[in-house]
Amino acid sequence: MLDGEMTKMSLGVFPKQFAINEFKENKVEEMTGRQLPDTFQICYEKERIEADLAKNIYTVFNGGEPLRRLQCLGVAILTAMGDEPGHLKAFDAAVTEEGNLRLWDKVQKSKSAFKLFTSNPLYIKRLDATDVADLIRLAGTWVEKGGGQTAKDKESYRGGVGADAQKVWHQPKKFFGKVIADLKAEGLPVAQNERGARWRHEGWQVEPQLQEFMRDPAGFSGMGGIKDKKTGRWEHSKRLVSGANLSIINRLFGLTWGCDISGTTCDQVYAIDRWGVDTLGHPAYALLPLGVIVHNCHHTLLEVALPLSINDRIDYRIGFFDTLVPRQGLPEELKGIKSAIEQANNLMRGKHLLRYYANQKPAGCFRFEPNEIQKLRRADIFHAKSLLQLASTSRISVFPGRDEVLSLIERYFN
Repeated sequence: MLDGEMTKMSLGVFPKQFAINEFKENKVEEMTGRQLPDTFQICYEKERIEADLAKNIYTVFNGGEPLRRLQCLGVAILTAMGDEPGHLKAFDAAVTEEGNLRLWDKVQKSKSAFKLFTSNPLYIKRLDATDVADLIRLAGTWVEKGGGQTAKDKESYRGGVGADAQKVWHQPKKFFGKVIADLKAEGLPVAQNERGARWRHEGWQVEPQLQEFMRDPAGFSGMGGIKDKKTGRWEHSKRLVSGANLSIINRLFGLTWGCDISGTTCDQVYAIDRWGVDTLGHPAYALLPLGVIVHNCHHTLLEVALPLSINDRIDYRIGFFDTLVPRQGLPEELKGIKSAIEQANNLMRGKHLLRYYANQKPAGCFRFEPNEIQKLRRADIFHAKSLLQLASTSRISVFPGRDEVLSLIERYFN
């Protein structure tokens, strides 16, 4: 990992031409040189704000009426998988592929066990929000293996994430540990920070400031992997360390260094639409991944908010957490999410920043003045989907320099 990559900055710009000097004098504070450690501290605080927000969202979903409704969603999934005639191969294949879910501590791996579980209210009450998320993951795999409904219907929710990515942005090829090792052994160049190269990092544990907010710091997470009890090494991390689209955005915005855009989020939206219409009763339950996926450190907040935006459930603008709420608002039982978001927004004051680099290392940033924040909120460059398109079409450098950042400001700020 390059120096300072876990202390990225935040970006804000607007559409209209104006003089750069006017902007610098009146709209923004430049921080560089001896102030560089202060920018790292601000980014560290931003990571904590997002992690705490995810924890608070999870807490809302994991109790009271929201949890009761999620448990009903879990019953609907268990019933569908347990009652459908045939497709035993699909069921067995899904259970085998998802053999490490925490869910299996509560539910046995057979159709008969699924039916027994749904018939006992005491069993159902044992499910928590993470268990329901596990069931959604299992059901997604089941559908992919031929159970219940064609996989094509589920994949339609991954528009711009999976095979349909070209319609939204360019999704580059992945490079994993073994591929990298093989390329090096053949004497071929492996450009870790080349635009589009998505590297996966092995042995990268979740940082202490994030572990504090994790649901299970000792358990598996996509970002950290799992710790081998014999060797003490962290393995199977899915974190990016490259020139991927999300890596570019992370460097600019001061966000947690995570994995990539979350296909699992799309699967959760699919499951909610398919089995949750009658049990959940409000579109705001699509925010469930912001709790169960981010709080469990499988993905970052942005990596979940992007597919929610692509599926038109929200229209997220980076660092403005009220844009995580759907247009339809929140039902009464989810009002706790609103207070959590308000708290996070308040803590973000003074932390809307745009970072620049020199020699692939952090060199400084521009911090926007408080009276500019509402304008920043409306800026196209803060719009998550627009940013993804900019990053994937080479309109933002992998390591943007100071002049490039000033050019972005000149182009997009009014």
